Amino acid sequence: MYLSESASGISPVTEAAAEKDRLAATKDDPSAGTLSHAGNDGDRTTLLDNARSAYTRQSEPDFLNTYTGDLYARNTTAQPVSEGGDGGTNGGNSTPTQQEQLPRQAKPGDTPADAASEQARKDDSGTPVDLTPRREVDQQMVQHAAEELHKLNNDPDASMEDYRTILQGTTEAERREIEHTYHEKFDGTFKSDATRFRSEADRDEIYAMTEAKDVLDLGNERTHMLDGATEHLSGDELRAFKDNFVKFEERAARDGLSRDEIAKTFRETSRLLDARGDSPLTEKDRIRLASEVMKQAAEPTSIDQGHHNTCNVTTVEVRLYQRNPSDAARVVADTALTGHYTDGYGFHSAAIDPEPHDESKTYPPQDGQRTHASELFQVAAINLFYDRERDVGSTNYRYEQREPTGPGDTGERLLDMSKKPPAEVLKPDGKPADSPNLYAGDLLEIDQAITGRYKDGAVITNEHYSSNNRDFYTTKIKSPEELESRLAEFKATGNMPVILLVNSQLEPINLDPNRASSDSGAHVVNITDYKPGPPPKFHVDNQWGSLSDRLVEDLSLEDLYTATLPTGDAITRMQGRVDSARESGQADFALEGKLLQLRHRQGLVSDEQFATDSASIVDRALRQNSPATPLDRYATSRVERLAQDLPTSQALDYLDRMYDAGLIDDINLVGDLIGMASKIETAKKLKGTSASESEQTAFSHDLDLIARRGESLPADMRNIWDDYLRRFAGPDKT
Repeated sequence: MYLSESASGISPVTEAAAEKDRLAATKDDPSAGTLSHAGNDGDRTTLLDNARSAYTRQSEPDFLNTYTGDLYARNTTAQPVSEGGDGGTNGGNSTPTQQEQLPRQAKPGDTPADAASEQARKDDSGTPVDLTPRREVDQQMVQHAAEELHKLNNDPDASMEDYRTILQGTTEAERREIEHTYHEKFDGTFKSDATRFRSEADRDEIYAMTEAKDVLDLGNERTHMLDGATEHLSGDELRAFKDNFVKFEERAARDGLSRDEIAKTFRETSRLLDARGDSPLTEKDRIRLASEVMKQAAEPTSIDQGHHNTCNVTTVEVRLYQRNPSDAARVVADTALTGHYTDGYGFHSAAIDPEPHDESKTYPPQDGQRTHASELFQVAAINLFYDRERDVGSTNYRYEQREPTGPGDTGERLLDMSKKPPAEVLKPDGKPADSPNLYAGDLLEIDQAITGRYKDGAVITNEHYSSNNRDFYTTKIKSPEELESRLAEFKATGNMPVILLVNSQLEPINLDPNRASSDSGAHVVNITDYKPGPPPKFHVDNQWGSLSDRLVEDLSLEDLYTATLPTGDAITRMQGRVDSARESGQADFALEGKLLQLRHRQGLVSDEQFATDSASIVDRALRQNSPATPLDRYATSRVERLAQDLPTSQALDYLDRMYDAGLIDDINLVGDLIGMASKIETAKKLKGTSASESEQTAFSHDLDLIARRGESLPADMRNIWDDYLRRFAGPDKT
């Protein structure tokens, strides 16, 4: 969904520095010398603390060479891996391609165990397994393999040894490309064609070869990636990368990610660090992408959609970084290095422009902005969906991210590729379509296409919300109790985060008045955690920046359920609750304020009636507010928020009345003034040069009113106000 103005926040570099300071507090911990097996939650906490302490004791150069915080290996009964080693060897099994990093030389201090670690991996039964070599896909090999497999599939006398010669020893990435090339060249699928003349036993062996998973050495993949980071990064950027690396391994231990999943994430990140040349992206762009991937793998909820209508695929991106970070990282690496991405089944692909556009050029990104890595993921994921749609005879669309043409334009375009030449898809008002046009049910399909694994519908929709038949596979709910029950099931089966379809017009999803008119309806968020009550607790990740996450962190089950309803149904449900509260003699002023504001924004209450009813709520709240029965903080905040919808002069009078009555203090007031000024500045920016003379006069008049009220603030609050004026293009202080 559309985001008009990203919130300002702390940059990843600043966050990394703060994390480093926090870690340094444990540097003298005498128990931090070793990493022990974690058999329970207490041991696990100690494990993570010790890892932080060990990290802070390393000097900058030594850290990347000697870090031994193999959290996963020490948090399970799996065979530990040897640390160190040259980390960059490919075992002599492949020839480096143009974009592959040449093997690094072994470092002083390597032991025979380090050097042999690539041959030391064993499966769960203790049987030694061959490790997958690190190499880029050779497209000539892919073309040849696809052609040879097609010949074998059409030869009744072909032997299984011929299949083994082609398939054994290939990597997952190579097999995906072979299957995609086969599909493109021969209009079929290799697996289905292979069953034509083969016995059931032969078919099972072919399937096993094509579905085999890469087996990686976690220690070597980690070392290789960190060596690459040291080679290409320095200063704050290197420190940020290292901090995010530590956070990722800590999170991986907490969330129980497998060794191979962690190792594959490191390998995909290394592909960005190892590549050479300036096509299709420069080395600088690739290195920054690697840093962004590591940041997002460490903190998936930091991912945001920015100034774009991509809430849909952003929720999939967050979910994948949380559960399958290597799959998300592969989308970024593939598109950055080749300009296209092939799905997890090897059947469909998406070709995109990998250059950064608009806000994704900013590095490091600010809170609420979309990163370059997220742009690549989101654009590729959308086009992957449309490539699949084209194959089933539905639409033949292509989604593009371009540079915005001006205020209010996100730069997004949907093209109808069935037209010659391709034509922009238009909205009913004749303007270009500027969103992917996806439904909730499509998100499951995208998730499954990227991972190559079927997912049990972790997308929840309210059966009262009108949609289409593509939502058939989503999980339907029709009551608060059903919503909680489904979330409890997903939590118990380890299937979080859950994507939830919500109404962007409703609180607590839409708490920003600047978005009140820009987001009109369906939106999706991730429920990243659920804790049973009473009362139950939910953590919601809304990809509008961290401020939106915090605002909806501890909402009630009733509020969360109401947010899944169409606006009309939500108003009816809220009105029933308001009436019941009044009848009981305990008016719910917070709910009354919320309902009044919603009705006003829907055009059901006039501006004049809204001002009158707002004043009435304040009057009744003041009568109820007393030392014996004070108005609670939430109710006060909710009544205060009604000022957002009042004209500027009335809003200032309204706030002054609450201030004089002691309902809000200096800090509340300065925050309200800054919010009002920001709202006007945003509207002014969106209008740009198209603003009429009367509109420009109104903007200046309202900003001047707010500025004069700011000048009357107490000295300490005036400093906050003046700082706002200095940092932003706010009202004229004169």
